[in-house]
Amino acid sequence: MHWPTRIPDRSQSLAVLVGAARYNGSSDDLTPLPQAAANVADLKRVLSGPTGLLEGSSVHTIVDPDDAVSVLTTLSAPGRGKLSLALFYFAGHGILDGEKQLCLALPNSIQDPKEAARTGIPVSAVFQTLKHVPAQHKLVILDCCYSGRALYDMSIGDAHVLAATGRTHKALTSGSERNTGFTGELLRILTEGLPDGPEFLDLHTLFRYLSVLLPTTSCPSDANADRRLPAPRHRMTDTTEGLALARNPAFGTGHSRSGLESRAVFAHRVAELGRTPPAGRLEHLAHAAALFGEIAADALTVLPATDDQALRYRRAHAALTGESGYAARAVAILDEITADLLAVSADCKAERLSIEHWSRRVPDPNTPGF
Repeated sequence: MHWPTRIPDRSQSLAVLVGAARYNGSSDDLTPLPQAAANVADLKRVLSGPTGLLEGSSVHTIVDPDDAVSVLTTLSAPGRGKLSLALFYFAGHGILDGEKQLCLALPNSIQDPKEAARTGIPVSAVFQTLKHVPAQHKLVILDCCYSGRALYDMSIGDAHVLAATGRTHKALTSGSERNTGFTGELLRILTEGLPDGPEFLDLHTLFRYLSVLLPTTSCPSDANADRRLPAPRHRMTDTTEGLALARNPAFGTGHSRSGLESRAVFAHRVAELGRTPPAGRLEHLAHAAALFGEIAADALTVLPATDDQALRYRRAHAALTGESGYAARAVAILDEITADLLAVSADCKAERLSIEHWSRRVPDPNTPGF
């Protein structure tokens, strides 16, 4: 069953986007983060642009605030009446106080457990402020280190939280990129859309894709050339996961050549996640196989069975099906491909080698314990 998407009322919504880009050198870890300012500008452009669902006048951007008061006052929305959506976004450094609670670092913050809450914005203060905001939906998006700690804050109330990292992980970014790693991927989805996605990009869909794209996105450092972005975390409340942030620019293009290819790229990322330790799981490979099965079936409705693009998807479906532990099914898929190739006198040597490979892995039903 598909629950209805919830579209915020444009005229009765509030978004407060905060970016801390300039840091005054109180700690070596609190280095300048120019991407935070770009995040705020780009997110406002998307949320209030042609595919966005918010009015530009309802999206407030605050870059390098001097203190917590100006931020929380803007968020409290005095005199606005009942809101459809209250959204708070922060990009910057995350620091911990003496109780290991998350604080959002501001330009003058001091990374000392005794000073973190006084010089930054305790995330609990954000949640406490939101408790007094009359809004049907409350959403907090945090792009900072240790942002996953917000999911366990005692003041969270009925806010839906989307966090860039887990409780103990740092948010990552590349100095050569315009945006931070997490927000960059979020913006890419909102801007480019999902060919096989719904008409509106809701929080459930966004998290589902981010949870694959982020941990399979390279973010190399001098110390670790194979470093990947951390997996995001989220906390759902009631039906807020169905809340949409934008229209899907690629809606209805899933059967086009470009749409099919975009879907295949994502399916390959799912497979990559399944092969990557320690998170690698057979269930991810099975999911990738299922995705390629759908892509191949859709390709065959618009492309010839032996079209190069269609063949790539069909072969990937077979390979991942076998890799998921279903060798006999992989052989059956390859048999179908072979028959189509033979019908047009095409070379099928690769398919025969693959059939031989997976046939050796088909369990013998006469083997005890099968």
